[in-house]
Amino acid sequence: MGKKLNLEIIRAGSPDEALEADIICTATSSATPVFDGIKVKDGTHINGIGSHTPNARELDTEIVKRSKFIGDSREACFKEAGDFIIPMKDGLIPESHFYAELGDLITGKKKGRSDDNEITLFKSNGVAIQDAATAKLVYEKAVKAGIGVRVEI
Repeated sequence: MGKKLNLEIIRAGSPDEALEADIICTATSSATPVFDGIKVKDGTHINGIGSHTPNARELDTEIVKRSKFIGDSREACFKEAGDFIIPMKDGLIPESHFYAELGDLITGKKKGRSDDNEITLFKSNGVAIQDAATAKLVYEKAVKAGIGVRVEI
């Protein structure tokens, strides 16, 4: 993807090494946080796309508290995202810490990052509309490229 996007993309060798990046993507099935949120530098954006059960989390309370928290779905975050549920149940963040759904930012209903030092965090639980949109995109690209096998159902 680095060549395609003309970006330097580096796979981190350790959690601490990942914290040097401007954008961090976590995609683990870890039940416990994979890095120390205190060490995250200002201005970082985090995509948390793993650990999506109420009792598991890949992101610790500190980074959740320090970030502007955006989720793909408020309902899914409050039911499935241990990253959000655990600190909320512990009384360390209020429900209102959930800032917005992704759609609120896309439509302009809410503003994204407010300054260059703000830490933003997107928590994806994987809602069906994302799967459908991805499938449609893959299908359209396959048709355009003339590849794939047509299956009659």
